[in-house]
Amino acid sequence: MAKAVPAQGYAIHWVEDWASHLDPLLSNALLDAGFPWYRPDCAAQPDECRCENFLFSDAIFEILILLFTDKARPLAFDADDDLIGKRLCRPAGSFAHDLDRSGRRWLSEAKITLEQPRSVAQCFDLLIQGRVDAVAINEFTGRTALKELTLKDQVESVQTRPLSIQGLHVVVHKSHPQGEAIIALFNQGLAGIKADGTYQHIPLKNSPDRSKGQDQQNIVPLKRHSGSTVCQLACDENSVPSFRGDFGVAEFFNRISRSWKAT
Repeated sequence: MAKAVPAQGYAIHWVEDWASHLDPLLSNALLDAGFPWYRPDCAAQPDECRCENFLFSDAIFEILILLFTDKARPLAFDADDDLIGKRLCRPAGSFAHDLDRSGRRWLSEAKITLEQPRSVAQCFDLLIQGRVDAVAINEFTGRTALKELTLKDQVESVQTRPLSIQGLHVVVHKSHPQGEAIIALFNQGLAGIKADGTYQHIPLKNSPDRSKGQDQQNIVPLKRHSGSTVCQLACDENSVPSFRGDFGVAEFFNRISRSWKAT
């Protein structure tokens, strides 16, 4: 929070309780905001839970969702129709809105089969066994898994095009009395560090090869009446790259807060 320093102040704190973040913590304003969260295609899916209940900031960061395939069974992906009838794997609990967005409807119209085991490692096991055609996950998680599972010689990512590009956002529940103001303040700070060049130096610390995991972070009120906030972190190994380590969440939010103050 480096371009801002909101008047009420803030603090950063880490926890690992992913299941409770959107509900009940954000839904009951026990958290002011959550980060980082994917935004579904709300124009095509307005009744999706996050679209109905949450406000989204501008995208802080974008990541590629790639297809990882067995080198012995290469998969062409030049157009969406190339995946019709294919078997994809994505761990249980992961988003699936990119598979069912407008123009695809792969799941709702049963055009593909989606396997959802408990972990990324199990997805790659299914791939090596020939039980799925591709693992569909973000590039950070995928490349880290290939290294940890020693599969670099057997598995590759499809290079022709990404499956999707997903932005990561701050979210605030629509029932929060200051929700619109929080999102506006954050967007103001984000725009500030992009304008002065600070932003461009932060993501460079988190290349796919250096990603340590997939963390989730939430901004939480430390003392409701004093206005202090705490950033809570929960881990979901299936979702997003590490923002706790190489990306430097504390540094990022410190810079955002200074941007708010400067403006």
